[in-house]
This record gives sequence, C-alpha cells and structure tokens, in this order.
Amino acid sequence: MSSEIVYLTPPQNDFEEAYLAARHKEGRIYLDEIVRQLPVVPKGHPQEKEWGLRRHNVQQLLLHLQEKAPNRILDLGCGNGWLTHQLIAGQKSGSVLGLDINITELEQAQRLFAHSR
Repeated sequence: MSSEIVYLTPPQNDFEEAYLAARHKEGRIYLDEIVRQLPVVPKGHPQEKEWGLRRHNVQQLLLHLQEKAPNRILDLGCGNGWLTHQLIAGQKSGSVLGLDINITELEQAQRLFAHSR
C-alpha cells in the first residue's frame, strides 16, 4: 500500500474553510513540532490535561488492539494523523488507513507520518 494522499473528491470544499476557521479559534491547529510529539504536549500547553487523557486512552486502545491483532484498521476522521501514527507504531503487522475530508491536516499527516503501512 502506498503512503500517498489519494483524493476521493475534488480537494476544494467549503467545509474545510469553515472547519479550519473553527479549529484556529479553538487553538487546535498545531505546528508540525507539536503534532510530531502527540499525544504528548509541552508542559503548560492550553490542552495539556486533555492530551494527558488522550495519551492514556491511546495506551488502552493499543493494549486492546494487541490482544485482537487486527489485520486492517481504518482511522476515519484522522485529521493531522497523530492517532493513525500511534496505531501504526503500536501494531507489529497489518495496515492502517487514515481518512479525512480536511486536506490541510491530511497534508500535515503525510508530511510528518508517511508510512508504508
């Protein structure tokens, strides 16, 4: 399987513009340096507590997936790819596919986490 971005619809859509505006207001559009480290964020980060919970939840999910050993995982709404990346890193084999409507964050995911699985 390739690690390229494949567009299922034309890459221009009104939803993305509104979505990104909302994410900017929320302070949830992260620089590459932050996304690369997720679910760990710097001390004092505005969403530090939330990301601590996410880190715990990802650990629990990875333990569950190790028991089930799925061959394929679909991360629907993968955004910037941080969870998709964690899923790939936590699996010994199989494939993980990240799917999202947001081109900007998909391109960030591709830039940071391109992987053959």
